[in-house]
Amino acid sequence: MIEAMIQGQENPETLSEMAKGKLKSKKADLQRAMHGLMGIHQKIMLDTQPIHPIGAESSRQSELHRLV
Repeated sequence: MIEAMIQGQENPETLSEMAKGKLKSKKADLQRAMHGLMGIHQKIMLDTQPIHPIGAESSRQSELHRLV
């Protein structure tokens, strides 16, 4: 879900369909929570979280940093 958001997916219904585990039963809550602004800053912040190996910058990170 986060990867899709970073890549530009903004549709709450589409994003909530990607829910896994316990979140599957909370799709309506997810949809309500996802309404709002997801700008370049928020995408950079999500993309720079420590889900990537330390020292490895993804091509998305490079592109997002270039845009700022």
